[in-house]
Amino acid sequence: MQFKLDFNHFVPVQHEPTQAYLAFRVTENKDFDTAADTDIYKCYLIKSNGKINLLKSLLVPKAELQMILLLL
Repeated sequence: MQFKLDFNHFVPVQHEPTQAYLAFRVTENKDFDTAADTDIYKCYLIKSNGKINLLKSLLVPKAELQMILLLL
């Protein structure tokens, strides 16, 4: 998938149980590397065209999120 995100403000992740692509805003959440698995992230769905849907958010525990490694 080609992500059309501002990588200065959003981090793409994958929701492990559903395999859906999500993104969280850096300023709204804890640092992913230092957060506990029980910390909750406010995430936004990434549509099939790679754009983020900012109209609807999901609250997801860190334990259900997997970082996506991107080559920029």
